[in-house]
Amino acid sequence: LEYDSCFESYETPSAVFKDNHCAGSERVGFSTQGEDASSNAWENNVAHSCLWGFFNRDTSHEASKLNAISSWQNYDYGVIHHATSSLLLQNSMVADNWRAV
Repeated sequence: LEYDSCFESYETPSAVFKDNHCAGSERVGFSTQGEDASSNAWENNVAHSCLWGFFNRDTSHEASKLNAISSWQNYDYGVIHHATSSLLLQNSMVADNWRAV
């Protein structure tokens, strides 16, 4: 699956995503590999009124984490996890999407 997104982060293990908002993206708000479950580089990110809020895929982590996200009023998925790893969704709000996770 390959969709354009408002924020995209792949192969950047040291990326810090804090306090970002995406509203009204035609496809995906955040397209990422998530962060390693032991990291705290991601928090307070918001996606609303997109096709998918958060698209987590192709991760190299044993377990990836999305921390303190808000994903609401997205047309389809609030969070979609398309990877073989585990997903830890922590301190987050996912509401009023066609499908939550």
